Amino acid sequence: MLERIGLNTDILFICMFVFIFALIVLVFVLLNRVNRLSNVYSRFIKGANGKSLEEKFIQIFTKMDEITEENVTLRSKVAVLDDRKKAGFCKFAITKFDAFDSMGGKLSYSLCLLDDNNNGFILTSMHNSDGCYSYLKEVINGKPFIKLSENEKIVLDEAITKSNPLSKYIGDK
Repeated sequence: MLERIGLNTDILFICMFVFIFALIVLVFVLLNRVNRLSNVYSRFIKGANGKSLEEKFIQIFTKMDEITEENVTLRSKVAVLDDRKKAGFCKFAITKFDAFDSMGGKLSYSLCLLDDNNNGFILTSMHNSDGCYSYLKEVINGKPFIKLSENEKIVLDEAITKSNPLSKYIGDK
């Protein structure tokens, strides 16, 4: 009957045999995957030491609670440290200069230290052949109370505009 429509029964039989063989191979591959999945599932349920799944979940949730409590504690400590940081000097600038043209060597300097609110001081040390003289000038909100020399103005402006050198570590701007 198949020969009437132009199909060779021998070729059809060979094609069906190859198709059945491919299906059998596919069944064995799928059985192998099911067995591996079953083994993984059994190990997950039983655990390495025979503990039940419920005990494992209890351990995990207990550990999560401990981590949450520790996180709250650490956040409060970070807040305290952040407040302390704001009160400390975090902006600075320094310049060396020759206070007297005759001396040479640039042994004089001006150092400016400021906190986050631009409060701090400028320390200037002027060196000459007779000795060294130091001057301290207070700075409140970025404004000095005593007239500044050119070098002191430079370090004050630099310290105010300079970003906090620790900002890349603590997330400040």
